[in-house]
Amino acid sequence: TLKAKLQDSRSEVQSAAALGLGILLKRHTDKVSKAGLRAGLSPLVRVSDRARRYAAVYALSWLKDPAAIVDLVVALADSDPEIRALAASGCGRLGSRPGVLDVVTTDADWRGRVAAIQARGRLGADEERAAAAATRLSVMADRAWGRLSRGGPVEAGRAMHELRAAVESLRGLGEAGTR
Repeated sequence: TLKAKLQDSRSEVQSAAALGLGILLKRHTDKVSKAGLRAGLSPLVRVSDRARRYAAVYALSWLKDPAAIVDLVVALADSDPEIRALAASGCGRLGSRPGVLDVVTTDADWRGRVAAIQARGRLGADEERAAAAATRLSVMADRAWGRLSRGGPVEAGRAMHELRAAVESLRGLGEAGTR
């Protein structure tokens, strides 16, 4: 089984197994036995091999187990910007505390900032968190606007991604975000 392959001694087998589990969890979450998956994936978040870290974070972000947030928080500090962005998306999907994403909102890489903006929008979907999410999203939109107005063409393009994500996330909050 894929779960057993997470323990394989070959890194490429572990990567493929974790990625395969992530795809199955994303598409057929109700049909996948989640028992023990986090225990098999968690150690891979901390290995030196980028492919295994990426695959493990991808699978954990679709696990629908709030305990996986602990591993995703570790991945928010990863050296790879794609892994940080993936971890931010997973935190939003799994319902982490909004403050967890603060480290990524000022990420050096635009992909991490966009993922944090989108995750904040998902986290603010309930009325209780909407006003706080709207405030944080507005601050992030202001920062993106500043980068857009003072950056060159490449930086302006990245800032546009951030600004668009912030506006879409704010729109998604609807009336609840204005209270």
